[in-house]
Amino acid sequence: MVDVDDSADSPGPREAIVARGENRVLETLHDLYGMGVGLRNLHSGSQLMIQRSRRGAVAVDRVVSNSTFSFDAGPIDSLMVLYLRDGGYETTTGGVSAQVGGWEPLIAFQPGGNAIGTVDRMDTRTITIDMHVVRAVSDTVHDDRRRLHFTSLTAPTPGLRQAWMATADYAARALEGESATNALFQDSVARALAGAALAVFPNTFQADDLHYARARFTGAATVRRAQAFIEACAAEPLTPAVVATHVSLSAAALENGFRQHASCSVMDFVARTRLRRAHDDLTAGTAGTSVAQVAARWGWTSRQQFLSDYRRAYGEIPQQRTAP
Repeated sequence: MVDVDDSADSPGPREAIVARGENRVLETLHDLYGMGVGLRNLHSGSQLMIQRSRRGAVAVDRVVSNSTFSFDAGPIDSLMVLYLRDGGYETTTGGVSAQVGGWEPLIAFQPGGNAIGTVDRMDTRTITIDMHVVRAVSDTVHDDRRRLHFTSLTAPTPGLRQAWMATADYAARALEGESATNALFQDSVARALAGAALAVFPNTFQADDLHYARARFTGAATVRRAQAFIEACAAEPLTPAVVATHVSLSAAALENGFRQHASCSVMDFVARTRLRRAHDDLTAGTAGTSVAQVAARWGWTSRQQFLSDYRRAYGEIPQQRTAP
């Protein structure tokens, strides 16, 4: 077992690994992150200790190195953010460089790119988010020309640095709870992390990009097909990009169609559908089903937000009901 503390850094079922020596360290990094890696100056007593938890598209790792070494690694199809608690980390990736010490977060790899750098006896929490989630959040799924690139690997202000750490702490705790095995809940947390990374670390994505226009008419029949898909898959992770793919449109074109023919956004319709399903579950009064469990089942990560949304829709606070 890895000699690290049992904290909220590692949600869910935990995998503990101790890798000693260059060959084992190389194998471990490849197995966990899917990257090719070259190491230099790794002495025979070098040791890498990793405590890992993975939930859906997110992995939370505690990584501790007892030595200083250089690396040449990547690419990986993930967004990896280090939160250094001790030691040092220096890297260059995609033409951008950074050097950080303790208590600083850092983008470790440009998406799909390589990185070179030096690890100096670091102790870090590493959060890895699958890139399909990041692409969905940034609406770059359907446009290879709009490839995401980070122009800085570190947060430009203390406030933004704190914002990332707060989001990462929330995610780590949320993925420990009883709802953490729910795919919809996992997707909500993953998208929250991806959105926070896009907001905190300077990059080529702009919020206005979510609504850039593409010249394609979307008819009412296509919107009805998209709505039927949402109704059938409401318990699954859904984004505008996922729904748009099902009806062979771009996310922007489908969004325009929903606003024209349904007077709402795609995600507004998703939220209404899920709220109706939650209402049906509570009305059915299945024994042993709490309000919190129903909220989590249908994608709410905040109980308070669920209560507010439910009261706005149904004029009352949701209550667990017992079937006769």
